[in-house]
Amino acid sequence: MAAVSYWLISPSFMLAIAGKIRGGDRVVPTPVRDWRMAKVDVIVPARNEEGKIALALDSLLRQDFPVRKIIVVDDASTDRTPDIVRRFGALAGRDIILVRREKPIGKTPGVREVCETSDADVVFVLDGHTVLLDVDYISRTVEELFRNASVASVCGEVMPLRERTVAAATGRSGILDKLKNEFGEKVTGGGRSPWIRFLTWLTVIYRTATYLFLHRVLYDGHLKLTGGTLNPAGCAVAYRRDRLAECFAYAKPKIGDNLSVSEDIYIGHFFNWKGYRNV
Repeated sequence: MAAVSYWLISPSFMLAIAGKIRGGDRVVPTPVRDWRMAKVDVIVPARNEEGKIALALDSLLRQDFPVRKIIVVDDASTDRTPDIVRRFGALAGRDIILVRREKPIGKTPGVREVCETSDADVVFVLDGHTVLLDVDYISRTVEELFRNASVASVCGEVMPLRERTVAAATGRSGILDKLKNEFGEKVTGGGRSPWIRFLTWLTVIYRTATYLFLHRVLYDGHLKLTGGTLNPAGCAVAYRRDRLAECFAYAKPKIGDNLSVSEDIYIGHFFNWKGYRNV
């Protein structure tokens, strides 16, 4: 017997549809500073990301916003992730700070430690397997971060990484091409069997449909209805550093760094509780 999916009658879906009917963002801009002057530090948490970390770093260097620091926090990788990071920095002529863990302790501690010691205005967190497709991704998120005084985090749409996207990125980057020659095809996600590629293709189809629904129906509807979302998509997020530090300071004496399975959910809910917005 056929059944209706629960999301079709869920409160979250109903609220999103109400937002879609209501229309666009009605939040009045209240900029208090020039976002172009913001100091931005980038944190790249990584564990066993030898197949994606070079792509992630290359997409960072192509951004049109001048980030101040790039800090890769290697969470005790057992593959060639740290070697690739060092070699990438040397080839790019960029001082990429590499922090290495002796034992894996998770993503959150590295983000918290950088946040607590940095004097940046913005902490941009990019997962080691995430590639920024648009050269203005960081500039757009930073602009939105300072467009209204209540905004605490900004993210863009997240989609599965396709083979043709990886091929295009590798083809236009001399650094990635050199790394591929030195470390092998795996450094750009290659060297997989036909069976694994087929399974990945099926997964990409499923995840693309899921993410399109999440971003363009649920998240977009909630944003139009309330001016914000429950939480940012945590793999490429610009945070106001002072507000992220406020979240960590609140959580530390209560739960330490155990911010649920996904730290972005805890952080996003904390921001909502404080009256801030995730955009």
